[in-house]
Amino acid sequence: MLIISAAIPLLSGSFARGAESDKPPAAEKETEATDKGADDFKLLAAESIGKIRHDQKAADLIKLYGEPKSKGKPEMWEAIGEWVEEWKYPALGVTVRMSSEKKDGPKKVLVAIAGKGCELATARGIKVGSTRAEVVKAYGDVQEKSSEDPPAEADKDQDKKDKEEESFVAGSIYGGLIFSFKDGKVSEILLGAAAE
Repeated sequence: MLIISAAIPLLSGSFARGAESDKPPAAEKETEATDKGADDFKLLAAESIGKIRHDQKAADLIKLYGEPKSKGKPEMWEAIGEWVEEWKYPALGVTVRMSSEKKDGPKKVLVAIAGKGCELATARGIKVGSTRAEVVKAYGDVQEKSSEDPPAEADKDQDKKDKEEESFVAGSIYGGLIFSFKDGKVSEILLGAAAE
């Protein structure tokens, strides 16, 4: 009897807490994931490579950096349902993928990639040639957390060697910055989404 009377307040507390939240636990987890996704896109909206920003209108990009040296042919990307055209700015060391809903419609920046010879920096001051430590210092607070299991003991040495060549994701691969490294230094910066 004593156990039952002790359990009733616990159970009623659980029901009361359940009543306080209009969402089942699964929905709360989904909201957390959505909030994280919103944070990723907040980072994407705040970031740039030089003055190149995600979703920037073509006219604004041209006003800042002029016409691109070359433009690729528009291709339909089924995954996003938009036409994508590659603009090259070799003097800047930048390639920009422009997207539009219609083949000849108004274009905006989908992805910007800074590579060899690029002197433009991100909003937090990272550019091609920056060290891994500088990237971690600047973007450690928004680094995408890997869901992979930690490496087995035997794999740790190889993992350490590979670390010099791998990438660092700020935000997420669905919207953020992706830094690629070679010999411990940034070799490429991608602004936008690397996955759809």
